[in-house]
Amino acid sequence: MLRFLQEHNDKSIEVLTAGAALARGGFVYKDPADDELKVLATGLGDDIVDICKNYDGANAVKDPTEADFEAIAENAQALRVPTLVGERYATSEVTRNYADIGDPMTVTNGKLVKATGAAAYQWIYGGTYSDPTGITIHAVEKVVPATAPATRTITYNKNNGLGTLVDVRSPYFVAKEATVLENTFTPPAYYTFKDFDTAANGSGTNYNPGDKVTIGASNITLYAQWQATYSGIVYDANGGSGEMSDDNLYEVDDVAVVLDNAFTPPSGYVFSKFNTAANGSGTDYAAEDEITIIAGNLGSAITLYAIWADDESTFRLEYNANTGTSTMVDPDSPYETGDTAVVLDNAFTAPTDKVFIGFNSAANGSGTTYLPDAEIAIAADMTLYAQWADAITVSYDKNGGTGTLVDENSPYATGSDVTVLMNGFTSPTGKAFAGWNTLANGSGTNRYPNDVIEDAAADIVLYAKWIDIFTLTYNANNGLGTQVDPNSPYLSSATATAMNNGFVAQEGKQFASWNTASDGTGTSYAPGASISMSANVTLYAIWEDAI
Repeated sequence: MLRFLQEHNDKSIEVLTAGAALARGGFVYKDPADDELKVLATGLGDDIVDICKNYDGANAVKDPTEADFEAIAENAQALRVPTLVGERYATSEVTRNYADIGDPMTVTNGKLVKATGAAAYQWIYGGTYSDPTGITIHAVEKVVPATAPATRTITYNKNNGLGTLVDVRSPYFVAKEATVLENTFTPPAYYTFKDFDTAANGSGTNYNPGDKVTIGASNITLYAQWQATYSGIVYDANGGSGEMSDDNLYEVDDVAVVLDNAFTPPSGYVFSKFNTAANGSGTDYAAEDEITIIAGNLGSAITLYAIWADDESTFRLEYNANTGTSTMVDPDSPYETGDTAVVLDNAFTAPTDKVFIGFNSAANGSGTTYLPDAEIAIAADMTLYAQWADAITVSYDKNGGTGTLVDENSPYATGSDVTVLMNGFTSPTGKAFAGWNTLANGSGTNRYPNDVIEDAAADIVLYAKWIDIFTLTYNANNGLGTQVDPNSPYLSSATATAMNNGFVAQEGKQFASWNTASDGTGTSYAPGASISMSANVTLYAIWEDAI
């Protein structure tokens, strides 16, 4: 494909026979041996080949289209177009090879390619060209023959990382600018990428991806720089067998939790602990211990070595469900003589209608009782048996209210003391909580919040008791202002005290008393009088002429 962008008109164009298959827009030469056009293998490139679109003969094309003129068959007639300095062409016969505008180009196998360092050239790259039909090809310009600048390479070194990173635009011409690539190396374990540097140890010039580098007299090597960012925990069997791994990456102030031992001990040994030294001279760690990562840990892993103890000098602490189900394992067992064990919280599932009451050194409970968190001085193998007692439940019934209330300690062991809960139900409209009762109709035993039911021997249901409440309202009755009884509403049969008047009298009036009727025909109350609350009451201010 060929487009003439800027061309001199005063030059001769020859029609010659193609001595081989040619591509329109390619670079050719006239072979003096047979006067045929041949592909120019290498050189500066003086002649471009075009096609004869209108000619008579065996190879004539009827009603031609653009596509009919891109390939020139051997023995077909073609045009040898000489080129002059200053002319510009757009041709498909360019292999750019990341050439920038203005970069030198030379001919290889009929195509213009980016020149190598110190090569002679007479073409420069001119960018891309799009014609009105939408075809995009490369533009080139002929210049006075010259020698291309020397080239230098940019090489990326992983510098203890992994992988490869290649700048496909390298080599660059001296004095050109190159853009530093994004890092694609894989960092060493526990490190992250920081930047690139011209020295492996980071003492040279550093560059971030996207920075510009001016190509100088020497080749450039950019070394990936890594910064210690993470730490890890590595487990070593230390003579045992099996695998353990913690795949987490930890930063400063992160907390790593030591895993339960999963290694198989050497014959005749049992697991004792982990230690930061293989010979046990470092820091000891047990399962569930926490390790806080500090800055000095970054860039490497903390290795925890399994420490094995002679089986005959250690003692096991085991837990038995004793008719319960599931399992419990003490992660610190076995213990050495003189060690102190802390009794674990129960994790067994209780038998039906039973509740956990502790552990005992005998299955029937005749031995020593141990509660969770108790300490045991280890001097021999020991088994702790879960102890179960008959269970009783304590439940609360809203009895017309709404909501839920659950005793988190229920079920209780038979004979336990039960503390009655505070009410958590919402009362029915017009009612107030008045305690608990063992019967829904309130005819049973009354219980109140924080009461203690001693030696509970059977299931207990406590029903909420609700009593009526009544409001005491004050009406200004043509006076001004508002007045509210802060103690209203009142429980049924409670006694309220009539308040002092807080309303403002109209001009010429003064407060006389309170009355249950606005016209004063009801029951009259003076401030401080007692009122039995057996229904809602409204007290109207009664006004008299001021003296």
